[in-house]
Amino acid sequence: MNDLKLVDNCDEIFVDLVEILTEEVNLYGQLSKLLKNKQDAIVIGDVEKLRSCLQDEQPITQDALMLADRRKDCVASLSQIYKMDESELKLKIIINIAPPKYSIKLMNLKYRIKDNLDLITKINRENSYLLNFSIKHVKGLVNIFLMTDEESSKIYDMDGIVSSPEKEYKMLNFQI
Repeated sequence: MNDLKLVDNCDEIFVDLVEILTEEVNLYGQLSKLLKNKQDAIVIGDVEKLRSCLQDEQPITQDALMLADRRKDCVASLSQIYKMDESELKLKIIINIAPPKYSIKLMNLKYRIKDNLDLITKINRENSYLLNFSIKHVKGLVNIFLMTDEESSKIYDMDGIVSSPEKEYKMLNFQI
């Protein structure tokens, strides 16, 4: 009787785990679309769209954290049932110990999560590059206008010689 209860409990845990991972796949898909929209906003300089994306991103992040907690609870339960250390129980091992009807679903979800996370990482890296480049560009423009960076304010004069413009023309200099 005890073994049957253990099997039922184990079955429930795998059902929950599949459900949680499916929700995570969907959430990461939403997040990747949102990050792509954020990237488009960065490229075209649409601050309002960027703000909107940031506001939409927060609830998705909160939901992902809640799902992660639920997933950790499932893993903790499985570690007790299978008498394994929780830190050892990675998805790869869970797939191996899962009943066949769940292992196939879990394997599919693993690859979908990995694909989504790889895409999110790529888009975040690209967004970081775009933002850093924009910041560097704006700093360069500010340096030209304020003459705070002597190196960036050097220009070519009419004879093709590099020179620094006069200090009294801090805001605009019409030399090329």
